[in-house]
Amino acid sequence: FFVITGLLGSPGFLDADAVRELDRRGHVVGSHSHSHPSYMAQLPMAEIESEWARSREILADVLGKPPSHAAVPGGDVSPAVLTAAASAGSGGRQATSSAPGASQRPADHGTTKADPRATASEPPCSAAG
Repeated sequence: FFVITGLLGSPGFLDADAVRELDRRGHVVGSHSHSHPSYMAQLPMAEIESEWARSREILADVLGKPPSHAAVPGGDVSPAVLTAAASAGSGGRQATSSAPGASQRPADHGTTKADPRATASEPPCSAAG
């Protein structure tokens, strides 16, 4: 489950207790950014870093541990977005996207929509396999 931390407890969204319960039941709980920007890769680097850092801090407080996974909002993936997620610790083990399309790795150049099975640590051919 990927959480938009800025919406925790908002109508229609889970609250902190529900997120903790998902984790307690063995579900992976990861970051989906703090405010869910529509075009994350288009943001200035400082804002990208802030989105991941704020989300990581809040989830770490809620769960008692930092999230190990992250999903990029809208699939707007770029090397900068993935690098910032990993640097913030939001996607230290795995960063992915929910948008269909070509996969993206931090070493690739440009911005593209990522395959939902692709991660920052898997090459596109094995992720799309």
